[in-house]
Amino acid sequence: MGIFSDRPTDNFGTLLLYKNGDIEDLSKPKGERRQSLIGAEIELEDGAALSKRVTASRVLLTGVFALALKKKSGGESWLSVTSPDFSWLLEVDRKDAAKATKFVQACKQRQRELLLNA
Repeated sequence: MGIFSDRPTDNFGTLLLYKNGDIEDLSKPKGERRQSLIGAEIELEDGAALSKRVTASRVLLTGVFALALKKKSGGESWLSVTSPDFSWLLEVDRKDAAKATKFVQACKQRQRELLLNA
């Protein structure tokens, strides 16, 4: 292990991806920032698809605002990271959709690598 062994390998907005499969959201409180991607689902959804469903994890994440979130429509996208232990939801600007897609792909690739090496 070198001095830079814990550096992020990819990022999007406030999210950082690490080689060990951890994901960190710098906007969260310190004890909740860093979580494992193992067993998590990460998706990029458009607003229209998201408006068709409100999952239990979204209700837990946003509380009563989940219903208001459902009513949003238009060109926005949402990056969601959910697992049994945590649930994060970030709005993605239209101009950042390509970078968000790249980040989701990097996270899914890291998950596959970790499963193969387990």
